[in-house]
Amino acid sequence: MSLLLLDTHAFIWFSEGDANVSIALREQIESANQVCVSIASFWEIAIKLHIGKLALQTDFATIEAKLAPAGITLLPILFIDTVQVRHLPLHHRDPFGCFAVPEG
Repeated sequence: MSLLLLDTHAFIWFSEGDANVSIALREQIESANQVCVSIASFWEIAIKLHIGKLALQTDFATIEAKLAPAGITLLPILFIDTVQVRHLPLHHRDPFGCFAVPEG
């Protein structure tokens, strides 16, 4: 069984048909038994849209309704998840700060 967890960039690029997703990766996503995206990605997207660091081709408010038909499972954040985050290595201090506006 193949399970994929898409990060924010991968989800946006995949859902918007962006060329940043290679044909091989697109095929892997489309053939996976389960594809997931965390609600944290949508929190990140909402923040970036609000501060002008991101533009989407689709209306943000319609994304959730498109997940299930696309075969994508939305993962919630539970309290236990936040407990675990405290023990992860800190790669940078602003986990949403490294997100760039797509060109074009």
